[in-house]
Amino acid sequence: MIYYGGINSMKNEKSSKHIVVLIIGIILFLALMMVQSRISAMNAQAAASGTASNTGIMGSLNGVIAQIQVLISSFLVIYCKKGGYIASTILNLINAAYTLVFAVIIAGSTAAVPGIVVPIISVVTITIIYVYSLKISKANGELMETNRTLTETNRVMREKDEKLTYLAYYDVLTGLANRQLFIDHMDEMIEEDKNTPFSVIFFDIDDFKKINDSYGHNT
Repeated sequence: MIYYGGINSMKNEKSSKHIVVLIIGIILFLALMMVQSRISAMNAQAAASGTASNTGIMGSLNGVIAQIQVLISSFLVIYCKKGGYIASTILNLINAAYTLVFAVIIAGSTAAVPGIVVPIISVVTITIIYVYSLKISKANGELMETNRTLTETNRVMREKDEKLTYLAYYDVLTGLANRQLFIDHMDEMIEEDKNTPFSVIFFDIDDFKKINDSYGHNT
Protein backbone atom coordinates (compact mmCIF):
# COMPACT_ATOMS: atom_id res chain seq x y z
CA MET A 1 0.00 0.00 0.00
CA ILE A 2 2.85 2.37 0.86
CA TYR A 3 4.59 1.44 -2.39
CA TYR A 4 1.56 2.23 -4.53
CA GLY A 5 0.97 5.39 -2.53
CA GLY A 6 4.50 6.49 -3.34
CA ILE A 7 3.95 5.79 -7.04
CA ASN A 8 0.72 7.80 -7.05
CA SER A 9 2.47 10.67 -5.27
CA MET A 10 5.26 10.67 -7.87
CA LYS A 11 2.71 10.63 -10.70
CA ASN A 12 0.81 13.56 -9.19
CA GLU A 13 4.03 15.52 -8.74
CA LYS A 14 5.06 14.80 -12.32
CA SER A 15 1.62 15.81 -13.59
CA SER A 16 1.84 19.09 -11.67
CA LYS A 17 5.23 19.83 -13.21
CA HIS A 18 3.84 19.14 -16.67
CA ILE A 19 0.97 21.56 -16.09
CA VAL A 20 3.34 24.29 -14.89
CA VAL A 21 5.68 23.78 -17.85
CA LEU A 22 2.71 23.73 -20.23
CA ILE A 23 1.36 27.02 -18.87
CA ILE A 24 4.78 28.69 -19.06
CA GLY A 25 5.26 27.43 -22.62
CA ILE A 26 1.85 28.73 -23.71
CA ILE A 27 2.52 32.14 -22.16
CA LEU A 28 5.93 32.40 -23.84
CA PHE A 29 4.50 31.35 -27.19
CA LEU A 30 1.67 33.89 -27.00
CA ALA A 31 4.07 36.62 -25.90
CA LEU A 32 6.31 35.91 -28.89
CA MET A 33 3.26 35.90 -31.13
CA MET A 34 2.35 39.37 -29.89
CA VAL A 35 5.90 40.55 -30.56
CA GLN A 36 5.66 39.12 -34.07
CA SER A 37 2.38 40.93 -34.58
CA ARG A 38 3.91 44.20 -33.44
CA ILE A 39 6.91 43.75 -35.74
CA SER A 40 4.63 42.94 -38.69
CA ALA A 41 2.59 46.08 -37.97
CA MET A 42 5.74 48.19 -37.83
CA ASN A 43 6.92 46.70 -41.13
CA ALA A 44 3.57 47.47 -42.74
CA GLN A 45 3.68 51.06 -41.49
CA ALA A 46 7.26 51.48 -42.68
CA ALA A 47 6.40 50.09 -46.10
CA ALA A 48 3.37 52.37 -46.37
CA SER A 49 5.36 55.46 -45.43
CA GLY A 50 8.29 54.55 -47.63
CA THR A 51 10.76 54.30 -44.71
CA ALA A 52 11.52 50.62 -44.93
CA SER A 53 15.16 50.86 -43.92
CA ASN A 54 14.78 48.50 -40.95
CA THR A 55 12.50 45.94 -42.56
CA GLY A 56 15.39 43.55 -43.12
CA ILE A 57 16.32 43.61 -39.46
CA MET A 58 12.70 43.25 -38.43
CA GLY A 59 12.28 40.33 -40.82
CA SER A 60 15.32 38.61 -39.36
CA LEU A 61 13.97 39.19 -35.87
CA ASN A 62 10.66 37.68 -36.92
CA GLY A 63 12.54 34.64 -38.23
CA VAL A 64 14.38 34.23 -34.93
CA ILE A 65 11.11 34.45 -33.02
CA ALA A 66 9.55 31.85 -35.32
CA GLN A 67 12.44 29.46 -34.63
CA ILE A 68 12.05 30.00 -30.89
CA GLN A 69 8.36 29.17 -31.24
CA VAL A 70 9.27 25.95 -33.03
CA LEU A 71 11.64 25.07 -30.19
CA ILE A 72 8.96 25.81 -27.59
CA SER A 73 6.45 23.66 -29.48
CA SER A 74 8.90 20.77 -29.80
CA PHE A 75 9.85 20.98 -26.13
CA LEU A 76 6.21 20.95 -25.02
CA VAL A 77 5.55 17.85 -27.12
CA ILE A 78 8.61 16.02 -25.78
CA TYR A 79 8.10 17.00 -22.14
CA CYS A 80 4.30 17.12 -21.80
CA LYS A 81 3.44 14.42 -24.36
CA LYS A 82 -0.21 14.54 -25.44
CA GLY A 83 -1.08 17.76 -23.62
CA GLY A 84 1.95 19.50 -25.09
CA TYR A 85 1.11 18.26 -28.58
CA ILE A 86 -2.48 19.50 -28.40
CA ALA A 87 -1.45 22.88 -26.97
CA SER A 88 1.37 23.34 -29.50
CA THR A 89 -0.85 22.43 -32.43
CA ILE A 90 -3.55 24.87 -31.35
CA LEU A 91 -1.02 27.65 -30.72
CA ASN A 92 0.62 27.24 -34.12
CA LEU A 93 -2.72 27.12 -35.93
CA ILE A 94 -3.83 30.26 -34.09
CA ASN A 95 -0.55 31.90 -35.04
CA ALA A 96 -1.02 30.98 -38.70
CA ALA A 97 -4.66 32.13 -38.71
CA TYR A 98 -3.77 35.37 -36.91
CA THR A 99 -1.04 36.15 -39.43
CA LEU A 100 -3.30 35.28 -42.34
CA VAL A 101 -6.19 37.46 -41.19
CA PHE A 102 -4.47 40.51 -39.77
CA ALA A 103 -1.18 40.68 -41.66
CA VAL A 104 -2.03 39.33 -45.10
CA ILE A 105 -5.75 39.97 -45.59
CA ILE A 106 -6.33 43.13 -43.56
CA ALA A 107 -2.92 44.78 -43.82
CA GLY A 108 -2.28 43.39 -47.29
CA SER A 109 1.35 42.59 -46.49
CA THR A 110 2.70 39.72 -48.59
CA ALA A 111 5.89 39.86 -46.55
CA ALA A 112 3.99 38.13 -43.76
CA VAL A 113 3.33 35.00 -45.85
CA PRO A 114 6.32 33.14 -44.31
CA GLY A 115 4.64 33.79 -40.98
CA ILE A 116 1.88 31.45 -42.15
CA VAL A 117 4.14 28.77 -43.57
CA VAL A 118 6.36 28.45 -40.49
CA PRO A 119 3.55 27.56 -38.03
CA ILE A 120 2.15 25.00 -40.48
CA ILE A 121 5.58 23.41 -40.88
CA SER A 122 5.90 23.52 -37.10
CA VAL A 123 2.63 21.57 -36.77
CA VAL A 124 3.95 18.94 -39.18
CA THR A 125 7.23 18.75 -37.26
CA ILE A 126 5.67 18.35 -33.83
CA THR A 127 3.25 15.77 -35.24
CA ILE A 128 6.20 13.69 -36.40
CA ILE A 129 7.88 14.13 -33.02
CA TYR A 130 4.69 13.15 -31.19
CA VAL A 131 4.10 10.04 -33.31
CA TYR A 132 7.66 8.82 -32.77
CA SER A 133 7.49 9.64 -29.07
CA LEU A 134 4.39 7.44 -28.84
CA LYS A 135 6.26 4.61 -30.54
CA ILE A 136 9.20 5.05 -28.17
CA SER A 137 6.87 5.13 -25.15
CA LYS A 138 5.16 1.96 -26.37
CA ALA A 139 8.51 0.24 -26.86
CA ASN A 140 9.63 1.33 -23.38
CA GLY A 141 6.39 0.00 -21.92
CA GLU A 142 6.91 -3.34 -23.63
CA LEU A 143 10.49 -3.50 -22.36
CA MET A 144 9.36 -2.71 -18.83
CA GLU A 145 6.67 -5.38 -19.03
CA THR A 146 9.23 -7.89 -20.32
CA ASN A 147 11.56 -6.92 -17.50
CA ARG A 148 8.78 -7.42 -14.94
CA THR A 149 7.98 -10.81 -16.44
CA LEU A 150 11.62 -11.88 -16.35
CA THR A 151 11.97 -10.66 -12.77
CA GLU A 152 8.91 -12.65 -11.72
CA THR A 153 10.17 -15.71 -13.61
CA ASN A 154 13.55 -15.45 -11.88
CA ARG A 155 11.84 -15.15 -8.52
CA VAL A 156 9.74 -18.27 -9.14
CA MET A 157 12.76 -20.20 -10.37
CA ARG A 158 14.78 -19.11 -7.35
CA GLU A 159 12.02 -20.25 -5.00
CA LYS A 160 11.78 -23.60 -6.79
CA ASP A 161 15.55 -23.99 -6.66
CA GLU A 162 15.54 -23.28 -2.93
CA LYS A 163 12.73 -25.79 -2.45
CA LEU A 164 14.56 -28.45 -4.45
CA THR A 165 17.73 -27.79 -2.47
CA TYR A 166 15.81 -28.15 0.77
CA LEU A 167 14.18 -31.40 -0.38
CA ALA A 168 17.58 -32.74 -1.43
CA TYR A 169 19.26 -32.09 1.93
CA TYR A 170 16.50 -32.18 4.57
CA ASP A 171 13.96 -34.73 5.69
CA VAL A 172 10.42 -33.66 4.82
CA LEU A 173 8.86 -35.20 7.93
CA THR A 174 11.28 -34.06 10.64
CA GLY A 175 12.99 -31.13 8.92
CA LEU A 176 16.36 -32.54 9.97
CA ALA A 177 19.41 -32.68 7.74
CA ASN A 178 19.68 -35.95 5.83
CA ARG A 179 22.56 -38.22 4.99
CA GLN A 180 23.45 -36.40 1.75
CA LEU A 181 23.94 -33.09 3.56
CA PHE A 182 26.09 -34.84 6.13
CA ILE A 183 28.26 -36.37 3.40
CA ASP A 184 28.60 -33.03 1.61
CA HIS A 185 29.68 -31.30 4.83
CA MET A 186 32.17 -34.05 5.48
CA ASP A 187 33.63 -33.65 1.99
CA GLU A 188 33.91 -29.88 2.50
CA MET A 189 35.70 -30.31 5.82
CA ILE A 190 38.13 -32.76 4.29
CA GLU A 191 38.83 -30.52 1.28
CA GLU A 192 39.24 -27.34 3.35
CA ASP A 193 41.95 -28.65 5.64
CA LYS A 194 43.22 -32.15 5.14
CA ASN A 195 45.78 -31.79 7.94
CA THR A 196 43.28 -30.98 10.69
CA PRO A 197 41.93 -34.09 12.40
CA PHE A 198 38.27 -34.34 13.32
CA SER A 199 35.97 -36.98 14.74
CA VAL A 200 32.60 -38.37 13.83
CA ILE A 201 30.24 -39.60 16.54
CA PHE A 202 27.71 -42.23 15.55
CA PHE A 203 24.89 -43.39 17.77
CA ASP A 204 21.89 -45.65 17.30
CA ILE A 205 18.58 -46.09 19.08
CA ASP A 206 17.94 -49.68 20.08
CA ASP A 207 14.79 -51.32 18.82
CA PHE A 208 13.66 -48.20 16.94
CA LYS A 209 12.63 -50.54 14.13
CA LYS A 210 9.77 -51.77 16.29
CA ILE A 211 8.32 -48.24 16.43
CA ASN A 212 8.49 -47.94 12.65
CA ASP A 213 6.96 -51.35 12.18
CA SER A 214 4.16 -50.64 14.66
CA TYR A 215 3.27 -47.03 13.86
CA GLY A 216 4.67 -46.60 10.37
CA HIS A 217 7.74 -44.81 9.02
CA ASN A 218 5.92 -41.44 8.88
CA THR A 219 5.57 -41.17 12.67
